[in-house]
Amino acid sequence: MARKSRKETAGLPAPEIDTTCRAGVYVRLSVEDKHTRTASIETQQLIIARYLEQNPEIIVVQTYIDNGATGTNFHRPGFQQMLSDIEAGLINCVIVKDLSRLGRNVIDTGYYIERYFPMQKVRFIAVNDRYDSSSPDNAHDGIIIPLRNMINEA
Repeated sequence: MARKSRKETAGLPAPEIDTTCRAGVYVRLSVEDKHTRTASIETQQLIIARYLEQNPEIIVVQTYIDNGATGTNFHRPGFQQMLSDIEAGLINCVIVKDLSRLGRNVIDTGYYIERYFPMQKVRFIAVNDRYDSSSPDNAHDGIIIPLRNMINEA
């Protein structure tokens, strides 16, 4: 078998890496939260909008809203649409106000943050929890995030 020349492979262009952050903003208001102004859909969107003002490299493609949906399961129309858009390659970043807005079930929430999003190459940002999966500063959050999720579930 003949060897290939190194000269032939040296001229190949490197594959392009998509560094554009195409975000999906996810907001959820459960039935229990409807009486609190701090958890309202509008308040969540305002908090995320302020974050986005400081991070102009993030482009919001879609906002997914589940109004009156429990966080104890993930059978929510807005959330399911967001997953479909992730798998279709429309978004590669998910932004929430805080971890409790993503979900209140420790096991399933942990699955999305620790397995699903990384497997899909999706950046995950929880604004009020100061968590950004792309930040090297969050490397120590391996124990903190599951702990916060347990508190949210309780």
